[in-house]
Amino acid sequence: ALVSMGGGRGRNESRLLTAMQKRCLAVKDDLNPQDICALLWSLVQLKTRGRGGERGVGGGNDKQLVAALSARAVDCATLFNPADIAMTLWALLALDFDPDTRLLDSISAQIRHASPAFSPQSLTMALSSVAHAGWGMHDKTLSALFRTLSAIRDPLPRRDALPLLWSVLVLDFTLPDAFASVLQTHLPEVISDLKRRQHWQVREEEGGRRRGGGRGGGEGGGRGEGRGEGRGGDGGAESVELRKQLHQLLLACRLDPRLSPALPPSADRPPFSSLRFPSSSRDVGSELEEVGRALEQLGLPAEQTAFADPDSGYTFDLVLPQRSSLAPLAARSARAPSGWVLFLEAPHDCHRARFGRGWRLSGYARLKQRQLEAMGYAVVSVPCFEWHAVKSNGSDSVRQYLISRLDLQV
Repeated sequence: ALVSMGGGRGRNESRLLTAMQKRCLAVKDDLNPQDICALLWSLVQLKTRGRGGERGVGGGNDKQLVAALSARAVDCATLFNPADIAMTLWALLALDFDPDTRLLDSISAQIRHASPAFSPQSLTMALSSVAHAGWGMHDKTLSALFRTLSAIRDPLPRRDALPLLWSVLVLDFTLPDAFASVLQTHLPEVISDLKRRQHWQVREEEGGRRRGGGRGGGEGGGRGEGRGEGRGGDGGAESVELRKQLHQLLLACRLDPRLSPALPPSADRPPFSSLRFPSSSRDVGSELEEVGRALEQLGLPAEQTAFADPDSGYTFDLVLPQRSSLAPLAARSARAPSGWVLFLEAPHDCHRARFGRGWRLSGYARLKQRQLEAMGYAVVSVPCFEWHAVKSNGSDSVRQYLISRLDLQV
């Protein structure tokens, strides 16, 4: 009720929220899957409407409540239907909560049991959430969901088709050979639909101006990340995200011989130049200059690029030169890299776990790194918030940090 009224902002409403959260903790053992989903959904809505923050929406009880709901989900996981599973995964992602192994194992087991009953919408929400979060799920679980997708012969719903295909590509599991057949079935319709809606003809300036920032406003009003990274209408944010996903799908078809049969004829697909999207330099330009100066002090003068690489379609943030100081690091790599590329990941591509530890790259950033590494590049990712923390500790910390990051990437 508070969510529907847009409430939770006044002092009395905050006290009510705190009392209600305490009550939820008291009756947690009586909650069923639908109760769990409704409560998680409400927490997400309150967070995206400005009641979030470091202390949470109800006096700082968020972490305890989400942990309790997650524990209860483990106990009654066998009662979850596909819609419950999808909603739970989406909400945990939107709340920046890293589920523990017990919860992931319980949900994975129920996914394998219920996978034939997943609708395209539930498939999209579940797979997109896992893809964006980078949670580890067993190959058997992901394969079960993929078999459900493979069995769909009718056109996928317009809003689910591209995010669903892209999520399968992002997931870090052994990609089935049948994925080429799935792409051949659905990719032409995806491209035709985007062309009708002129999603790859939106000007880059418009995409950058309207894309929205962070995890809420630019990503579909709170449900974006779980449903394909930006589903809040046909505005600039959605256009940018859909073009990014299509670009990565088309590049995957070029890089993987198994997927090349699914690549539409050149006359029927957009060129990379028309799929341009704003680079992170729009958001972290000053930080890029700082990283560049620090690299120069290490004897690695980096070039900041403002154009898309013609082979990959990606815009590199910083290109590192081939230097002898990198030779010891390159020697430990599986193969000598053809080039060194550094990305300073902006907030929308690098998320700090609110109720967990460390940070994680978005699904888009992880796939970008994998694709560039497949093309022979050595890729270094630096999260902007991590850079801010290191920089505040002085130049010695900056130097050691960059050396460590370069070392970790090879």
